[in-house]
Amino acid sequence: MGEFVGGRIVPKHCGVWNKNSKYEMLSIVYQPETGNSYISRKSVPVGTALSCEEYWAICSEYSAQVRKLEQDVDADVEQMHTDLTQTKADMSREFSETHTAISKELTDTHTAISQELTETESRMQESLQLTTETLSGKVEQAQTDLNTGRKELNDAKTTLNKRMDSIAGGMTTDSEILDARVDNQGTTHASLGEAMRSAEKTHGLWDDWLTTIVSQLLDEATGRETRELTFDSTIRTFINLNGTVGTLANESDSHWHTSEMIPVVAGHVYIITASSGWKKYYYAFYDSDENVLAGEIAPDNKSGKIENRIVIAPVGAVSMRITWIQVSNFMGKVEEVTRFLFPTNELNEKPESRMVAVETGLEKAKADLIAAATGEQNTLLSAAVVEGEAVEFTYTANRCINEKAGEVVPLSSENTAFRVSDPIPVAPGELYAFTVSGGWSKYLYAFYDADDKVVGGFQQKTDMIRTYNDRISPVPATAATVRIAWVEYNHFTGIIKKVTRISYPSAELVGTAAEQAAERDSRISGLENHLASKVVDENYEYAIGEAVKVTENNGMLLNPTTGATVKEPTGNTNYRLSEPITVEPYTPYCISAAGKAGYGLYAFYDVNGNRIGGENNTTTTDRKIESKVVTSPARAASIRIACINGMQNCSIQPMTRGYFIGMKPKWAGRIWACLGDSLTESNSRTTKHYFDYIAEKTGIKTVNLGVSGTGYMRRKDINRAFYQRVSDIPEDADVITIFGSGNDLSSDQTLGTVTDTGTDTICGCINATIDAIYERIPLARLGIVTPTPWVGSMPSKPTCGMAKYSEAIVEICKRRSIPCLDLYHESNLRPDDENFRKLAFSKDGGNGVHPDEKGHEIIAASFQSLLERLIL
Repeated sequence: MGEFVGGRIVPKHCGVWNKNSKYEMLSIVYQPETGNSYISRKSVPVGTALSCEEYWAICSEYSAQVRKLEQDVDADVEQMHTDLTQTKADMSREFSETHTAISKELTDTHTAISQELTETESRMQESLQLTTETLSGKVEQAQTDLNTGRKELNDAKTTLNKRMDSIAGGMTTDSEILDARVDNQGTTHASLGEAMRSAEKTHGLWDDWLTTIVSQLLDEATGRETRELTFDSTIRTFINLNGTVGTLANESDSHWHTSEMIPVVAGHVYIITASSGWKKYYYAFYDSDENVLAGEIAPDNKSGKIENRIVIAPVGAVSMRITWIQVSNFMGKVEEVTRFLFPTNELNEKPESRMVAVETGLEKAKADLIAAATGEQNTLLSAAVVEGEAVEFTYTANRCINEKAGEVVPLSSENTAFRVSDPIPVAPGELYAFTVSGGWSKYLYAFYDADDKVVGGFQQKTDMIRTYNDRISPVPATAATVRIAWVEYNHFTGIIKKVTRISYPSAELVGTAAEQAAERDSRISGLENHLASKVVDENYEYAIGEAVKVTENNGMLLNPTTGATVKEPTGNTNYRLSEPITVEPYTPYCISAAGKAGYGLYAFYDVNGNRIGGENNTTTTDRKIESKVVTSPARAASIRIACINGMQNCSIQPMTRGYFIGMKPKWAGRIWACLGDSLTESNSRTTKHYFDYIAEKTGIKTVNLGVSGTGYMRRKDINRAFYQRVSDIPEDADVITIFGSGNDLSSDQTLGTVTDTGTDTICGCINATIDAIYERIPLARLGIVTPTPWVGSMPSKPTCGMAKYSEAIVEICKRRSIPCLDLYHESNLRPDDENFRKLAFSKDGGNGVHPDEKGHEIIAASFQSLLERLIL
């Protein structure tokens, strides 16, 4: 019997009718004598003739019009080949004429150059004669001066001998100083200083000349080829202005990196990506003695970065270093330019452009032929039945097709289920159906020209494996081969078929079979709608989550029946369609969409890519929906959303059930601003903070203002101290807490007295933070929390810096009537206890400073008691 797929029954195709076979209900057979196809009304016994109407019904009659259409298509193809031959002949003639014109121009140029060389040679002979006469006179004068100088040299001989004897007997090698006054051109300078200044000037002139030449190359080049250099690096380091590598003391600065020495060649061009700050080098070039020759310095008092900066290694450079401040999407990189690409003497009117135009025309003609053959335009992806001949091929396991150049490459981790076929010969204009699977932007199939370069194909651009059955694609005009890729498993393998016939969805079933199918579809749809209607419970509040990132494709529409993507007939790029977005079944979503009249607004798909629900624009004009609550169907795996530029963007936001109406926690909707250091910041030391535990129980909304490495005073040099970040606190915050910070004790900063003002002492900065909060939010409900104890700074050491720091915070709070939570003395944390540290500081690297999830749960109860004193 046929298979039930996506709300309809797909008949089973059994090929050529065999009188000796029996057939299930809804089986389609083909009678080659007449060209007709028949469908079984019920189970058919062996030997039942096709003429028996009790068992068989005609579902497809061979048509003379189809034969006529095939003949017309063949004629059009023949005419297309004739036109292509004529176009190639015309282009060959144009190439020949262009070649003749270029040859004549080269001959004329050669003649002109020969004439100019003859004239130049004559002028040089005249100049040489004049120069000879002048030099003869100067030689005679020099002979006279030489005779005069001989006497002066003999007079100086005795004096020089005495001086050199003195030099040879002493420790100072004056002879080297005398030699240093002579440059590489044999010029003797009046002093060693003058010789050094001349050398420095010459060095600078060489650098300037080199920079000028390479800059001209960069200006004239249309492109370049590069190779990325590899190197090791050290953390918490930077490049000083004298070229040495400095070290940062704090673990929180471990994102600073400096490369080891990278070999370079003077005059070569390099492309550098780096970052630094506070007047340190982004990069620096060194000579063989590791003296800095050149580099680029970051701005003072802040960080900066350079990306793809083109630089030239100066004269004398043998190595370089770079510094970068590493984050998730930025790290240092050095590339060496290995080749410049320059414009070639292109032929007149660029015949290669005309070839591209011809190929584009062929693609268009081919698409028109396909449309004529199938009777529909842009409907290949909505085909219901594809008939064709399976193509045999060989394959290689543990391979995928690279998304950049179509190269076949091995997987980084071996997986033999991922397979790629060897090249399969194809011809331009042929239609093939591909059964393939894959993901992560890799090609599922790729067409190649005779030089094995990619000229077309299909990529799956989601980060998950998608499967496609009988996906139809025409062979591009320049293609010679195709490769397919798939992930093998029990019930799936890669297949390629040369298409011989395409059928489209239609009302093929008649009578009782059609009625039964319709009734079954209706029951299933009704059940799914009933279940979906129960997902959103009106007795609860629902929160709308963050919008899911959507990738849109221009000029695309949504087929209202199949959910397939189709091109906008007029080429209007304002109509757009999202890539598939992963969804969960029976989940409410808030959707905004817009669609063209007669097309889909959004469509849900199952894991096989079949449309299983959605909404269409059934009006006669463009229509949009905004923030509509929609529940995904039971088998939903993804959704596509349509939109119109300038009218409505694609948007989908998941919804989560909140509190039962009338039973909100007392702090639901209230805002808590948490100002602090690394114990408040979201980082790798814990996945759950003190405020997360409280928010779960009370419903309060938290604003995380924690910054690692900061304090009331620390990092004021980069405007990140607590008092400098008060402007980040929302003015509508219901409660504010300041937690920390032992970081103030990590450098030689003066504690001061509790009455200090200004920002020259730690106590002054504490008061300045409080003053700034009250100035910004006069009615602020403020609570201050001392730091928790660290290893080596326990309350059992009352004279340690942390104890005095915490006592100062407590005393300032008393003087200013501010509720204070003294976690230094009352935290229940014992970092000095090794067993406790392993349990509550497990992600801190043994430092005993940053509690993990268990440690934060311990101090959360104390924080909640503080909030009870601040808000109702």
